[in-house]
Amino acid sequence: VVALARFGIAGYWAQSFWGGALAALGGALLLGAVGRLRSGPRVVPALALGAGLGILALTRPFEGLVASLPAAAFLAWKLRSPGRVGGGAWVVRVVAPMLAVTSIALGFLAVYNRAVTGSALRMPYFAYHLQNSRISPWMWGTPPPAPEHRHAVIRAFFEDEADTRARQTASPGTLAGAIAFKLWSAVDFPFAPALAALLLLCGRALIRARASRFAAVTVLLVLAAIAQETVSLPHYAAPAAAGGFLLVAQALRAVNARRARGRGAVAVAVVLAVVGGRFAVRLLEDADTSDAFGHLRASTEQRLVESHGDDIVFVRYGPRHLPHLEWVWNGAEPASQPVLWVRSRGSAEDRALRELHAGRRAWLLFVDAGDQEPLLTDYAP
Repeated sequence: VVALARFGIAGYWAQSFWGGALAALGGALLLGAVGRLRSGPRVVPALALGAGLGILALTRPFEGLVASLPAAAFLAWKLRSPGRVGGGAWVVRVVAPMLAVTSIALGFLAVYNRAVTGSALRMPYFAYHLQNSRISPWMWGTPPPAPEHRHAVIRAFFEDEADTRARQTASPGTLAGAIAFKLWSAVDFPFAPALAALLLLCGRALIRARASRFAAVTVLLVLAAIAQETVSLPHYAAPAAAGGFLLVAQALRAVNARRARGRGAVAVAVVLAVVGGRFAVRLLEDADTSDAFGHLRASTEQRLVESHGDDIVFVRYGPRHLPHLEWVWNGAEPASQPVLWVRSRGSAEDRALRELHAGRRAWLLFVDAGDQEPLLTDYAP
């Protein structure tokens, strides 16, 4: 129930480009495979472990790497102290199949990196960060030199990011507050208090269970890694989500095993708090109008397609525009799409771009506040 509340229709992990569900799947495969390998070297769990590592490498490389450290320690311990089966069996039945599957994912990642950045080892987001960002990816890092941006709205976006970072690190108190908020968000704040109380109540039982100890170490390592990151969102902790759900399930099991009165009521109350908190937050999200610009953009583009279908839209932003609400984006082949979106850069540059697309009808779209209807007019720069 907890997992459905997190990944289902009430959350963004499986319903948005940002995702989170795939990384959580990778973490679940990793955790489940290690649990099955405790009984001895077997090929099928090894393949699942390799698939989990591959998914983590493709979805959340840094947090996935951190989440895989306990599994790596487990394999190293088994190779060093293999028991009756011998170390060779662990190499043949576990390490080799695992590496075979993981290598496929890493090979795909290397080809993708090379196609985008020119280097198999440089990831696109890292190249993007070096080209645009004014902050270090780490809370303790030194900010890079401020890059030059051709568009004012892009510069405003990264200046806002830098201002936020400056406020977070202004003093030890603000830094501690920023880290605490990130960790609070990572464990999903709508129902964190109920789960925290449950885990504390059953802490002794969880410590005695090996599976719980392994999951707890994984969760704590990922949270420690997130605390080092300058920018963090809840789905960054997705590689450790399965570990968190395992701890909650084990805690509910421990409550059920007790002979105290009201144990069933405790379990039901926790589940209701989790589900109720998740859907309460969903209602608040539905009432939020900050994403109204997405619907406005879609309806604006649809009107243009239905009325003409071969247009170029010059977007000009007003003083109240938020740089996070970006209207200008196109597909992989902009020249072939019915509506081409571009930023207005003044009459001279707009005129030159207009001449390159003389066959399209030109529009000027003025966007100010994100939740207001934009002003669309014919444009002759």
